Amino acid sequence: MSVGFFERSRRLRERNKRLRQKLLRFVGRPGLAPRGRLLVAAAAVLLGAILLTVTLNVPLQNQGLFAGLLALTALFIPFASPNVVSTVYDVTLPEVRSTALSVQYLIESSGAALAPGIAGLIADQASLKAAFLLICVATWVLCSLFFLVAARYAPKDIETLRSQMRRRAEQERLGLAPVGEEAGECLPNPAQD
Repeated sequence: MSVGFFERSRRLRERNKRLRQKLLRFVGRPGLAPRGRLLVAAAAVLLGAILLTVTLNVPLQNQGLFAGLLALTALFIPFASPNVVSTVYDVTLPEVRSTALSVQYLIESSGAALAPGIAGLIADQASLKAAFLLICVATWVLCSLFFLVAARYAPKDIETLRSQMRRRAEQERLGLAPVGEEAGECLPNPAQD
């Protein structure tokens, strides 16, 4: 009987070890997790959507609970913003970072500009509560899914950018100026002549 117990215990430890290894491969190296920011953003936005749903379903008589849950929701929603900006910077070349961030802000602002009109249309058909829930929760759930997909590809993109930047630094150190982005041809840097 004790052999069965120890065998089951050993198998459980091995299974847990394999699960930890799979998780570390997904998240990245401990301490240098390139996916970490996007996973934090995905979790925070999803948690914010859940908290908003709970908050808007609190009975009107319970104003203290409503205020507390609303404050907690407001705490989690902005977690994504600095993580998105950092990730954009991690995957784009320095000369196009402002353009990439501008596109990201354009998409955010377009959603913010269209949301009140859509909320009004939904509120006319249902209620303001339904409009808030539908727009916010649906958008945040989609956003969380996008973060998870981006987390899948971010480490490769970050490493690609870092290798390009290392190559540029080496060319600069040798006094060579790049001729083309992908050509790999180099000419002497005229600034050093």
